[in-house]
Amino acid sequence: MTVVPLETHVTAFGEEIHTLATLNVGQMWDRHLGEFLNEWTRVSRQNLPAAEMESHMEAFMRNLSSNHEIDLARKSAGVAYNQGRNAETLTAKEQGQAEFAIRSAILDQSTCGPCGILDNEAFDIDSAEYFANLPPAQCEGGDRCRCFYVVVPGVLDQEKAA
Repeated sequence: MTVVPLETHVTAFGEEIHTLATLNVGQMWDRHLGEFLNEWTRVSRQNLPAAEMESHMEAFMRNLSSNHEIDLARKSAGVAYNQGRNAETLTAKEQGQAEFAIRSAILDQSTCGPCGILDNEAFDIDSAEYFANLPPAQCEGGDRCRCFYVVVPGVLDQEKAA
């Protein structure tokens, strides 16, 4: 049996994380550019002197809410976290240390219906079902999902071991 090193799995997910980061930066840029242009258009109609216009626009940009960027950072961190855990899980499977993973949800008032249903469900690591339910899959909260897989060492039950 050929064991694929952890670095190979991490590299495989690197492109996905890079793409997500690129999209997030693009989304932040588009937001800031749109906000700037809208304010510029609004203020330019006032025929302010150039120095006053510049001062106003600098203050406007400094005072933009950072909530959007914080939300993007949280979502990106969740994706990176689960991809890192997935790389470790796949490596554990290939090294014969684990065969199953159980999806775990934080069961509170913020848990969506699909995540509540999938809580405690076991999946063969590296199977189609495993990847189809890899958090944040099925979550109504998208990249804000707080679910993760818990790796089960060995086999799940005696029937599967036979």
